[in-house]
Amino acid sequence: MHPLTFAEIPDFNLLDRLQFGGLPPIVLGTDPWTDLRDYCGEYLKEEVQAEGLVRNIPAFNRFLELSALSNGEQLSYAAIARDVGVSAKTVAEYFQILVDTLLGHFLEPFTRTVKRRPVLREAHR
Repeated sequence: MHPLTFAEIPDFNLLDRLQFGGLPPIVLGTDPWTDLRDYCGEYLKEEVQAEGLVRNIPAFNRFLELSALSNGEQLSYAAIARDVGVSAKTVAEYFQILVDTLLGHFLEPFTRTVKRRPVLREAHR
């Protein structure tokens, strides 16, 4: 399920959307904190556990909490892995699960330079 757009949300509040997201059950509900907690529980049960994406659900749950706290920051798989108690490779796989299940995406950093590929030109005769 994709989030609602600006035009679809009555009384749009940017701060609320940044904090709670735009999923219809959260936007249309009365208690966003409870709705998000319930949504995460359903996500863990239906998407992650039922599909066999993760063996260690408690570690993935801790990862979700820590990844939410690091939203918008430069990622350190090693630091998150240390706090969760899994390997950095596992944390990278956990982030890929968020991308694959459409719950997250990576935002690449802005760079001022344009990468150019060298072009070989034939000599003029």
